[in-house]
Amino acid sequence: MASLVRSASALAIAGGAFLASRLASAQTVTPTQQVYPERFENGVDLGPSTRPVNLNPYGVNYTDCIGDMVLQFNLTLDGFTGSQNMQIWATANGDCTATGTRGIANVPQCWELEGALTEPVIGTPVTKSFNVRVRDLVGPENAVPNPPVVVNEGVDACSAQTTFAGVPITIWFLPLDLMGNSIGTPYSDTINTDLVGPPPPVGIGETVGDSLFNVTWTANTDADTTGYDVFVDPPPGSTATAPVAVSDATAGPVASLYCPDSGTSSVTTVATDDASDDASDDATTTTTVASVDAGCFYVYTGGASASGTVSNMGTCTSTNLSGALTVDSGATVVDEAGVVSAGGGISTIPCTYVLGVGSSCYLEGGETVTGESTSEYTIKGLTDGTTYDVVVASVDGSGNVGPPSSCVHDYPAPVTDFWATYRASGGEAGGSFCALDAVGLPVGSAGLLGGLATAFLTAVRRRRRGKR
Repeated sequence: MASLVRSASALAIAGGAFLASRLASAQTVTPTQQVYPERFENGVDLGPSTRPVNLNPYGVNYTDCIGDMVLQFNLTLDGFTGSQNMQIWATANGDCTATGTRGIANVPQCWELEGALTEPVIGTPVTKSFNVRVRDLVGPENAVPNPPVVVNEGVDACSAQTTFAGVPITIWFLPLDLMGNSIGTPYSDTINTDLVGPPPPVGIGETVGDSLFNVTWTANTDADTTGYDVFVDPPPGSTATAPVAVSDATAGPVASLYCPDSGTSSVTTVATDDASDDASDDATTTTTVASVDAGCFYVYTGGASASGTVSNMGTCTSTNLSGALTVDSGATVVDEAGVVSAGGGISTIPCTYVLGVGSSCYLEGGETVTGESTSEYTIKGLTDGTTYDVVVASVDGSGNVGPPSSCVHDYPAPVTDFWATYRASGGEAGGSFCALDAVGLPVGSAGLLGGLATAFLTAVRRRRRGKR
């Protein structure tokens, strides 16, 4: 009988151990229908993304970190008996399930985040919300706390990254036994963190016209740039200092038509020597020029000393453009040619001065112009004679705006076009072609102006020969 009691007791103990083992392996952390974490700043729900879909909408960038954004995960927990914990860990190495990665008898590769549940009792599925601060997520990536401890990171965490490339950080929601071993079914989500903007474009220059700048730069060739932001101070249409007096006479005698948009059509010009003569010896020139709706305008070309071009280029006087800058000099990038370059960081120029992307540019992550190969932008609506400062900054796929370029410091002015100069010099031909002022040709196509001028001068000479 005693042996039977002992056997029954042993079976009960074994059964209890087996049941405990079954319970210990039943803990689950699973996602709800939420595909991406919700974003909160100052208690305001911003939705799952704060950037347009053409950028990386679901990662975090510098602005998210500066705004102390919180990522909220809604997860369903089940199978916790009060003898387990649920902790939140993060790593840039992919896995936090092994005890060694969390610093147990090893150098930690993961760091703990706030939001742990200590010995919860959750016998049926319960959905809970867990908040992860962006600063706590990105701050320890280069210096994991050892021994592991929860750290509430400050604003310095936003400058912790030293690479242009985004750093994927995986957040782990881990069921753990009381010894720290991973048990049950954990849940993980990987967030791309990108806190460094691309290097600035170089070779910035401009041509000026009537109430406009056409700004040019050398396009970047790195693997990070997706577009550019153009900043101008004062913004177009704002109240500025009294402009200097400019006129056609002081602005320069000749300019070139410039057509930044696409679309072309063929225009034929004919100069006849005598209305009664046959057309066999008429001078005919056929030239392809931009269509009327191509948005053409005149700009000055060449240096001031050579052609009378208005030019007041110098050092930026705007502290709004030059003074608001955070640079991480440790950031490097490898371009498509394998060349390593540095100089990236973050521009914090106020959004008031950015063109084309609205008043909340950094939150939205918009770009003035898209495409890394883009190398120009036309600023319109300026006041002739008012001096403007202009800089260009590169934008990456996460919406980070990099450091600004060197500055263009100049003012727009009225333009005396070829036809006005020709008429002022006594030319009488080509009266019916003044409509060409509404079309034009791309910059660098001076041959068109020369060809048309030759056609008109040929017509004048023929008329004069006919009168002798």
